[in-house]
Amino acid sequence: MTQRRRPFVLDPPRPGVDQVDGILLLDVDGILNRLGRTADRDHLPTVKVDGNRRIPMDMIDDQVVDELDRCLGQTARVGWLTTWGFRVARLESLLGGRLAGGFVVSERPSGVTVSDQWKYDAASRLRAAWPDARFAWAEDESIPPPLRRGTGSSLWADDLLVVPRSETGLTLDDARRITAHLRLR
Repeated sequence: MTQRRRPFVLDPPRPGVDQVDGILLLDVDGILNRLGRTADRDHLPTVKVDGNRRIPMDMIDDQVVDELDRCLGQTARVGWLTTWGFRVARLESLLGGRLAGGFVVSERPSGVTVSDQWKYDAASRLRAAWPDARFAWAEDESIPPPLRRGTGSSLWADDLLVVPRSETGLTLDDARRITAHLRLR
């Protein structure tokens, strides 16, 4: 595996300035980090998130990350759409440079309880700014049910929306569908 030398989190792409053919919107927990029960949870690698709080990475499937990383390049970018916000940069050591060069789409709004609508709103603003780019969005909770059924906004009509169970996260088949979708140009 070749390690990339580009920064893990960059500024978002600028319409009319940067060439972007594809954007992969990714959540972390429930997508890359499966949230199922593990008997050996005390021995899992962890990532420090707030203060001294650590979240176990239960587990990240290397085959899934490798497959997603293959579809990224000069004109396809990862847009992190997660409550982790800029803390996704801490994943760099766990991912070994894979999925580097992405950007944080939006930070989680402040407040104790926040509706998942913020993710949909942020994703829709980004989608509208890049009407000619191919989009894939992997999210276990925040994609509205009408979009999951293909009956939602026409803004997302040609895009791939992947909603895995949070216990399993993205599977290799999901990752292959995403890769095929983003490479269809």
